[in-house]
Amino acid sequence: MMGTRSSKIRRRDGEEVSSYSELCRPQKIPNSRKVQIQEKHDGLKLYPVEIIERSRSEDQKQGVKIHYIGWPARYDEWRDPKELVVHDTDPEQPQILEQLHRLLKETLGPSKKDSFKNIRIPLANQKEFSCLSSRGTVCKQTKTKTIYTIRKRNDLTPILGDSWDYRVFNKECDNVYIITSTVKFYIHERKPLTDYVIYPDHCQETKISRGFTLCFNFVVKNGNKSKLMDLISKDTLL
Repeated sequence: MMGTRSSKIRRRDGEEVSSYSELCRPQKIPNSRKVQIQEKHDGLKLYPVEIIERSRSEDQKQGVKIHYIGWPARYDEWRDPKELVVHDTDPEQPQILEQLHRLLKETLGPSKKDSFKNIRIPLANQKEFSCLSSRGTVCKQTKTKTIYTIRKRNDLTPILGDSWDYRVFNKECDNVYIITSTVKFYIHERKPLTDYVIYPDHCQETKISRGFTLCFNFVVKNGNKSKLMDLISKDTLL
């Protein structure tokens, strides 16, 4: 018996696309998280959503149609407004994510062999790190920092975009990608700056806070067209 192979091309989340070249195109980074929806899945989790439509049924019950940020529109659904939890948001948080996404793409350049990469981004406070730490898994703790890792690529996809961990250079699909198990990220407080204030009769030492630094580390590896399907469908890249 003979069978035919499906000609459908899909992303990791199951969304159909028209061509392989579309798979190589980075998706827009979600930067809106006005509302979050409360769901139970292995405990309590909050998923970032935005309200796109409202309606009222015949019995005067109100409903809202929500879009899960970072996911295709086919996942949009109607929910009870009581399931939504409004969160105060940090206006700088999306900028941090966009900056990290841009630096990831800049760092993913051609190389002759596997290479270790380290991205550093200044942060004003620890709250800015919560968008990443909430999606990571603690792998090590020291006196000065807590180091996080990820179990699968989709742990960071909702906040960094579908192609956050690889870059395709040309139409021949030559690429470079991040080995999933090597991803580590943490923040550390920068050493305060010492300064002295001069008074008529003495000098007084002061400490000026320099904020925190986000460190995002990983190992990159070269790939080619034969790796394309792994970039599209695999939960982890080796």
